[in-house]
Amino acid sequence: MSISDERFYAQKDANFRQRVYNILYNDSKPHSEQEALELINNLCKGLPPKVIQIGSDYAECVDRLTDNMKTQ
Repeated sequence: MSISDERFYAQKDANFRQRVYNILYNDSKPHSEQEALELINNLCKGLPPKVIQIGSDYAECVDRLTDNMKTQ
């Protein structure tokens, strides 16, 4: 695969991801991939969605995400 092909598919992937986020959240705020996956997982289970605010402290975010996963 050439570099131009890789760039094309990377852009196509980013565009698809953004469309999915727009459908899930119906807003233009940035959302993380983990946040979207958790929402999809909760929707599949019939659970109410949990909104996770992603701050500047990555470790705290990961801890909060894993704690939320344990409670499900």
